[in-house]
Amino acid sequence: MKKTIIIFHLFLISLACIYSQTEVKSDCEKTLEDIFKIFIYRDNYEIVRYIYRERSKKGSMLFIKNGNSSMLNHYFKAIKGFPLYPEERKDSISDTIKKVEDLQPIEWMSEEEINSFFENFNYTIDDARKEYRDFIRKMILEKELYMECVDAELAKGDESEYAEARLHYDFKHPMVSIMTPWITKLDFLKVFKEFILNGGELILPEYSRVQVYLECDRTFPPYK
Repeated sequence: MKKTIIIFHLFLISLACIYSQTEVKSDCEKTLEDIFKIFIYRDNYEIVRYIYRERSKKGSMLFIKNGNSSMLNHYFKAIKGFPLYPEERKDSISDTIKKVEDLQPIEWMSEEEINSFFENFNYTIDDARKEYRDFIRKMILEKELYMECVDAELAKGDESEYAEARLHYDFKHPMVSIMTPWITKLDFLKVFKEFILNGGELILPEYSRVQVYLECDRTFPPYK
């Protein structure tokens, strides 16, 4: 009887250990998913920088009337979660480019229409930068949690599900997205650990620094 009780207790302990490991794994999966959300905040920041930069240009394709809706709606929806322009105004970007190539008459948005867009957009570069940096800052404040999960995933090496999965490291600007560098998600976890958790940086490092780190196993100091 005593032997049966001991075996039963050992079974319960084993079951508890398995449950605990499963729970940790689940928690780490969520933690790693949060890390990759950095790119959402980074892209929002780059989107806002891009549209404000284009606003200062004369004759930017971003503000072609009717044809503008596809690109502007895409950016507006990325930030706000819903489009600004009705679907019937929406032309594809390729249609807009074709008009330019065929020298078809193009109507530009008026200054009033551009101002109206930015009034509805109601989101500045400073707003985007703050959200981007604050998101990363929260991770640094929970460094031990993120470090534990990142180290556990890095220890898997080529067996990690992130070893082959790739993502665009830099923001995909219109018309040049194919030129942006790729990086595996596992390599990004190395970058995240080195530059953010250990380095305390609040914005993703430039790709040139990342490339040197991954290829030569050394870092550049952050840009001032």
